[in-house]
Formats: sequence, structure tokens, C-alpha cells
Amino acid sequence: MSQLSIDGDGTAAALVPPRPSLKKLREAAAECKACPLWEGGTQTVFGEGGAHADVVFVGEQPGDREDIEGHPFVGPAGKLLDKALEEVEIDRSQVYVTNVVKHFRYKGRGKRRIHQKPDRWHVSACLPWLQAELVTLTTHPSAILRAEDEERDAAMDQFVADLANVATWLNER
Repeated sequence: MSQLSIDGDGTAAALVPPRPSLKKLREAAAECKACPLWEGGTQTVFGEGGAHADVVFVGEQPGDREDIEGHPFVGPAGKLLDKALEEVEIDRSQVYVTNVVKHFRYKGRGKRRIHQKPDRWHVSACLPWLQAELVTLTTHPSAILRAEDEERDAAMDQFVADLANVATWLNER
């Protein structure tokens, strides 16, 4: 695959509007062709949530469900995130969810689309989008889904404990 350069450095930086709002960023990102992942994806999956959210969950890239629905964190990892947020009483509307890479990278296997990790240059190409929307980071819940059975409960407990700290911080503001 050849890299499609937008601004000479192989990133989407030239597409980021001056004085960007989330609406302007979302519209500009929909036209992004900074790397070839746009060719196979259904659509650009941009972040969602409050523009002034104090907490941002950053995933690697949209998955199959996210690509089809056009919203971040709606697949299995998103369901796990929702469960953990509910457990610590954080309303999802209080957070912002996004991904580093805005298009789904996959390998077709029959009718299924199997997740493929983005390459470093895919991340570099999308980094200007993340930098323009970023507030705060935390751990991705898909790590829990990929954990070995004997480690999964401990990983979930740690994730919920981290979110409890976030909930305390949000409630103290």
C-alpha cells in the first residue's frame, strides 16, 4: 500500500481546521485520506461526547461494529466500558470516547472482517485528529477482553478501580 500524503508529512495535519470545534473536526475528518485505510472502511469514526469532558477514553481504532454504526465504543469493548462506567456511577455523557486511528483496519475472512492492528504510520497519519480533540487519557477496555481467563477478573477489578478514582475526581469538581 502506498501512503497518501495530505500535507507533505504523511499526516492529516493540513485538514485540521483553524480554531477547530468538534463539529468542524468531525466534518473535516470525514474527508480524510491521509492513509489508505479510508478505502476499506465504511466511514470515518470520529470521537463523541461532551466537548468539555474531563475524561477521554482513547482506543486504538474503530472495530467492525463501530465502522458499521459510525460511533466509537459500541462493540464488545464499548459494552464492557459502559458496564464499568455504570458500576462506578459515571454517566457516559460525562466522558469523551475516541480512537487514535479513525478508520477500521481489517482483513476479510469470508463474510467476516477481522481486526488488524494499525501500522505506526496509520497512527502518525491520524495523530493530528487526536491532538485536536484530546483532553485526558485512560486505559482501553479491550485489554480486559483479550486477557487470559485467570487474569480477566483482576484486570476488570483494576479498570473499575481506576474508573472509581475518575468518578471521585468528577464528583469533587
